[in-house]
Amino acid sequence: MKQNTQPLYFSPKLGGRPRVKRRWRGWRGANKSMIIVDDYDAIRPRRSNRFLFWLSLAVLTLIGISLALPATASEPYEKKPALEHDISAGHLLLRTEVDQVYRQSPQLSSRVHFDINGMVAAVELTQQFSNPGNEWAEAVYRFPLPAEAAVNYLKVTVGQRVIIGKIDETQKAEASYQQAKKQGQVAALTRQHRSNLFSTSVANIAPGEKISVTIRYLQPVDYRFGRFSLNFPMTLMPRYIPQQTAVLAGRDDKADLSSGWLLAANKVDDAAAVSPSMTTGGSTLINPITITATINSGLPLSKVDSAYHSIVLSRQQQVYSLSLAAAEVEMDRDFELSWQPTMAAAPKAAIFHQEVEQQLYYSLMVLPPLLSGQQLPAQAKETIFVIDTSGSMGGSSIRQAKRSLLLAVDRLKSNDVFNIVEFNSVTKPLFNRSVSADQAAITRAKAWIEKLQAGGGTEMAPALQYALQQPDRDDYLQRVVFITDGAVANEEGLFKLINRELGDKRLFTVAIGSAPNHYFMRRSAEYGRGSFTHIGDVEQLDKKMDDLFHQLESPLLTDISITWPAGFEAESYPAKIPDLYVGQPLLIKTKLVESNAERQSGESPGEVEVRGTLAGQPWRQRLVLGGPSSSAIASLWAEDKIQHLMGQKYRGVDPQWVREQVLAVALGHQLVSDYTSLIAVEQKISRPSDQLLATSDIANLLPQGSTLSVSYPKTATKAQLKMLFGGLLIAVTLFLYCVLFGRQRRAKAMPNVTE
Repeated sequence: MKQNTQPLYFSPKLGGRPRVKRRWRGWRGANKSMIIVDDYDAIRPRRSNRFLFWLSLAVLTLIGISLALPATASEPYEKKPALEHDISAGHLLLRTEVDQVYRQSPQLSSRVHFDINGMVAAVELTQQFSNPGNEWAEAVYRFPLPAEAAVNYLKVTVGQRVIIGKIDETQKAEASYQQAKKQGQVAALTRQHRSNLFSTSVANIAPGEKISVTIRYLQPVDYRFGRFSLNFPMTLMPRYIPQQTAVLAGRDDKADLSSGWLLAANKVDDAAAVSPSMTTGGSTLINPITITATINSGLPLSKVDSAYHSIVLSRQQQVYSLSLAAAEVEMDRDFELSWQPTMAAAPKAAIFHQEVEQQLYYSLMVLPPLLSGQQLPAQAKETIFVIDTSGSMGGSSIRQAKRSLLLAVDRLKSNDVFNIVEFNSVTKPLFNRSVSADQAAITRAKAWIEKLQAGGGTEMAPALQYALQQPDRDDYLQRVVFITDGAVANEEGLFKLINRELGDKRLFTVAIGSAPNHYFMRRSAEYGRGSFTHIGDVEQLDKKMDDLFHQLESPLLTDISITWPAGFEAESYPAKIPDLYVGQPLLIKTKLVESNAERQSGESPGEVEVRGTLAGQPWRQRLVLGGPSSSAIASLWAEDKIQHLMGQKYRGVDPQWVREQVLAVALGHQLVSDYTSLIAVEQKISRPSDQLLATSDIANLLPQGSTLSVSYPKTATKAQLKMLFGGLLIAVTLFLYCVLFGRQRRAKAMPNVTE
């Protein structure tokens, strides 16, 4: 009896349970056999298995698409034109809201001059906005300034017309600017978003017109290890905006928010304001700047140098003048200037003063002596190194960070204990707890360091909390060395964490890269009772790290106190005098309010005495209050007071009280702050009411050596890798689908088999 069946071909690799085995026959090669069966239901996967298979394909497809597409939370830095234009890199496009046509945006060129006298630099920065298009334009430029800068002057120049700005409360200044912008008046607004991040908005730039905006500020000069220096940031690393919780790698107790292993991301309310447009360099100079300076230190100098730019130097008696060797440079890295006095002229103290309405302001620098040839106390130390391996550390930064860490590990003593913590999107310690710095541990640590690579987000909070929450060790001096570029926007939350968790530890910060976040790194070291080091170039690395090691290995000058003359009330900043390290002077700014009316104007109020404990021995120094007069001391004292008041927010003080106090100081001394801005408005109306106004950001250059893409500013991750992985995932899913669907079709198309 013959039986007709519809053969079905089934590969054992796809699953199923054939009940009747008729025969094996070759299919597309001898090694790819198929099973011929007479019962379709016997080989068809069960309904639940089919559902899971198709559900898996769907999930894989959705994951692939989500990874392949750019994240909606991150807008691109470069705005793509609707039409093709021959526009070089760095020139963003502006667009009117009505006709949606893209046109070339305003362009920026700058010049800066530093007038350095003693311990203060008076800086004048001029930004020229040019409108090459045919539309009226508004330009918005976000830029860094030194975190300690006291900004107090704004001037706008339009042709022969000059408009002088004034300090006002930020909300009022913003309202005045928006009204002038709407009415067609030329206006400029300079406001502060962070202590080192400002923005200038210029409204109603006529077609073909150039508008110059001049900002003036005062900046204290730094003095360490026998060298004076100042830093001028010219661009910034895109700041990471925390978007989700960060989990310590290897932990599964993710629900325990109180344990510190899972930290909710700090909310950044002004994320857009601190995320400026970025671009890369082109065939022509982008955002060119001219730099000049004069140095009148009052001391004979042995060396004047610029760490990252070539300079031309001239001298007339003890006044030095300098300019860039190139006429202009791109603003893609910090400008750092340093000068060193001759050994015989190296200062041990410096005093400058200013008298304003019977109130005396003093800037005091005292350098404790070095302990040459003295037996130093051999106290055991615990050092936890925290290294940033996020995406923003790619390129030269990660190489500098790894080399710094290798040098640091080599300097550990046999009686020390240590650990290393890596962080990006997650936190990963090398050891479960600190271990002795024996040869085996050092060898393992070096091998681990060599394998570190940059990638992922910049979730600092879990790493800092892990390092600062390590158990106290009474028999060890505990230090945390934090190596990062500081490219984060949630500084306030991190400052609160440091103040809350520090205990008796010390936090030392090492800023890596050509444009790190100086504000975050300096303040972190200040709150952590440590010191700050910036390494901007590999050639500086050995010297800068050697200086840091001297500080870590030397005794502190502790228990510092200052006694001011009788008959005066003193208000000094920093309010709490920190411990001092080798090569680090005591820097104090003070306002003396006189209660003794007998003193004549210009007469010295007497002496100041500084006391402390150095290497277990009492130390003191007396100085006569006098010195050269300076017109900048009162403003710098007020800036220090503002920073002190802002720091109170991180210690739990009522923010509204802080705001009121800061406003009083900023308005009284005419300074830009978190709550005050500079506003300049021309009275005449320039733009006709029937002409449209287009707005455009002026882009910053990505820092030199950075490998970040300009298209994904807010994540500091390598989004290209995500897109590539997503695309591969989609391709694999499609391949599996085609294989399954094709085999089923071939099976149904086979001819009948008669047995």
